[in-house]
Amino acid sequence: MGTRRIIRQGDVADATPDVLIFSTNEHLFLSGGAGASLLGVHGDPLQRARQRALAASGAKVALRGSVFEIGPAETWPFRIFAVVAANGFYETSKDDTREALEGILRRCGELPEVKRVVTTALGTGYGNMEIEDFVEIFCSLSLPESLDEFELMIHGEVFFRYACAKNQELGDPAEVF
Repeated sequence: MGTRRIIRQGDVADATPDVLIFSTNEHLFLSGGAGASLLGVHGDPLQRARQRALAASGAKVALRGSVFEIGPAETWPFRIFAVVAANGFYETSKDDTREALEGILRRCGELPEVKRVVTTALGTGYGNMEIEDFVEIFCSLSLPESLDEFELMIHGEVFFRYACAKNQELGDPAEVF
């Protein structure tokens, strides 16, 4: 049957995936968009886990395209992949974004417990990537056979409508909710 590809409007803080992918800034601060929403639910422990991940990398600032994996913890039961989707000038790259997602999905395919992956529209909030560009990437990615669902969660109604229109233009490769 294959993996269900889904585009849904909602708040990522309400998602219950096995893996959550979302954008972060070069300092890995939970400051805006999905990060702020998750900070409101998971608080300082999640921010500290992200700072430990950055420190473990040996860098003071993460480069665009960097991916940080954070395991489940007491307050969040899922694995997190934080993607630095934009540099300090809010510039994104479709190639960097695609490469980061491909690497994360390969990693998910290695983890037998991962069946449901939720991502936000990386680089479309504080970055300069258009939602339509991200939807095109999302809809064209090769998915591990082990996944049941790969979902794009979009908070704002306007972005959601644009994403649905692009999905339709691409021949409806994703279900919409």
